[in-house]
Amino acid sequence: MRYVILLLLVLPLMLMAEPLSCSPPTLQPVCSTQDLSPHSGATAFSLPLLAFNPIHLRDGNKYLKETDYVPHPAAPDLELVRHYDSMATHYSAFGSHWQLSYDIRLVEYSEAPHIVLPNGMRFNLSSASGRLTQAGHQRIWHTPHNEAWYFDRFGWLQRIQRPHTPPLHIYRYAHGPLLHRIHFIEQSQQRLTFSYDSSQPALVQHIQTPAGVIYYDYQPLPDSTLYQLHQVRFPDQRRLHYHHEAQYQSQNAGLITGKSIQLHPHAPLRRVRSWVYNTRKQAHFMMAETPSQWIRLHFPQATHPHQTHIDSPQGRTTVHFSSHTRGEIERVTGALCWACPPTLTQHPHSIQLAHARFDRQLRWWEGNPLGWPQLRLEYDARHRLTAWSSATLGPTQLRYDKHGRAQQMHYPNGDRQQVHYSDTGVVQRIDYYSGHDTMQTHLRRPNRIIYSCSNLMKRKA
Repeated sequence: MRYVILLLLVLPLMLMAEPLSCSPPTLQPVCSTQDLSPHSGATAFSLPLLAFNPIHLRDGNKYLKETDYVPHPAAPDLELVRHYDSMATHYSAFGSHWQLSYDIRLVEYSEAPHIVLPNGMRFNLSSASGRLTQAGHQRIWHTPHNEAWYFDRFGWLQRIQRPHTPPLHIYRYAHGPLLHRIHFIEQSQQRLTFSYDSSQPALVQHIQTPAGVIYYDYQPLPDSTLYQLHQVRFPDQRRLHYHHEAQYQSQNAGLITGKSIQLHPHAPLRRVRSWVYNTRKQAHFMMAETPSQWIRLHFPQATHPHQTHIDSPQGRTTVHFSSHTRGEIERVTGALCWACPPTLTQHPHSIQLAHARFDRQLRWWEGNPLGWPQLRLEYDARHRLTAWSSATLGPTQLRYDKHGRAQQMHYPNGDRQQVHYSDTGVVQRIDYYSGHDTMQTHLRRPNRIIYSCSNLMKRKA
């Protein structure tokens, strides 16, 4: 049953994400639950411009997200995530075109205060998105979901406090050549420690993580004193390589034209992605590991100002944009391919796919996935799954406690389950009710075994 529930929870997201790729940035990216982004309120959903491959379907911007370190459950915000933006002009601690997920700034000198996120988007701060307060030299943004984001007097993110989660602290250098660079990041007694080289501006040389040391290698940009990220070496001997072939950059030095993985230092490189750019830094060609998996994009121009054509071995797919609302996709027609958005039509209140449709407020989803005829999923205002039913299954309801945790499940036959949590939010007990029968499952954390060279130690986790 747990696998069925998992399917129901992720099914809508499966429709919005392409395997081996990630949608371009949104406030709540569907590709990752770990992104350090503010939680947005309930707004009408519109198909993102990047659709289902990481190339902006209208502007041609190449976006790439790399996760070097996945958070531990005890420190859910302690991550290493890099964002690549082909059209960006910034030069960060990871070289040209890269930003770290913690490179978040509060900007107040403009007419509308906003937060600049590392994935390229700006989050405007209004009365509906929370409030700003002052505490000494810190500015604190209080979000509608009871989060508190702390920024220093220069606007750099210093701390994140989420409900029922240990605070995340970001410590930056206060002076010298590493001014504003991250020194270390902590959450729940776990730490990421950054070390830099002697170049100017300084580049991250390696990062000490709870899983080991991650190394970053660079190459000089042609005819420049700056550098581009060339290789990432992981504690388990894996390596990630970035290619920068001039013949595919159209005289735009620093653009990534390919990505390869290496299982260990002596293994052959396995190229999994390739990109070709035009002079405007638009990625107009992409190929996967298999040569038959490729797409060529023709972006809007005078002859078709509101259309992007995508050619692939399967034929041509056309993305039709609204002539009234910039960037909104009205419909997708033509062939289906591995990296194309699905054929669809956006209506004022719903989006119609080939075999499913869903509400633009993301309050319900209806479709016919294999084995689930006439499946309907329902969500609350926070986009949490609350009920599901099908032609062969009556409505099942899922309820949450005041902390947003799944607490009760009510089945069509009257059976139900209830989850009990400890003061720290850990599941302690699950009660099962069926008619007059009651069963309980108690969960306890096992002892963790720690081995050393000379002795065996046993302590409570």
